[in-house]
Amino acid sequence: MSNKDRVFVALYTRPGSSELDSLSSAASKPKYTKYHWGIWVEPKNSQGNGTSFDLEDSVAFSSVTNPFGWRFHIEDHKCLPPRMLGRIMIGKVLEGMHGGEVGTILKVIPLPSDPGNVIGDAVAWTKAAIEELQEAGCAERFSIDAFMDDALAYAIQWHKSPGAPQKVNYTWSRTFP
Repeated sequence: MSNKDRVFVALYTRPGSSELDSLSSAASKPKYTKYHWGIWVEPKNSQGNGTSFDLEDSVAFSSVTNPFGWRFHIEDHKCLPPRMLGRIMIGKVLEGMHGGEVGTILKVIPLPSDPGNVIGDAVAWTKAAIEELQEAGCAERFSIDAFMDDALAYAIQWHKSPGAPQKVNYTWSRTFP
């Protein structure tokens, strides 16, 4: 039996950007940027406690070299954040590793403001985070682009049916114990 922490991609509403009217428009396909994306790590059988790893951008964090104020943000939670729509399990931390150590893996990913960086926003950062987690053995191997499309479809579905944040398993077993 494995009691390793679980690794997820979490999707959240983005104030002003993920309004249901703008998502249901037949004229345009919903875009990844309509939602806030991040990595979420929680203990097995968690009832809501976990740690979020994501990017924040704010004028309060801006500087000459970082005009959009990007920063890597880690936060421990005792319950699921209110804006969370759901989370998609992509793997487990390695044996002997705890969830907080995921931050060490993710800190190497450049911020969108870093010079010469190809990561332009938080969505691209999340894709890079999945790739880093795959390389570290904390996420299963799968097509990240296909995953992002599937995750966006889940977010839209969850957003249209509000309630408790949902949990989906994207790992090989596709079911939770």
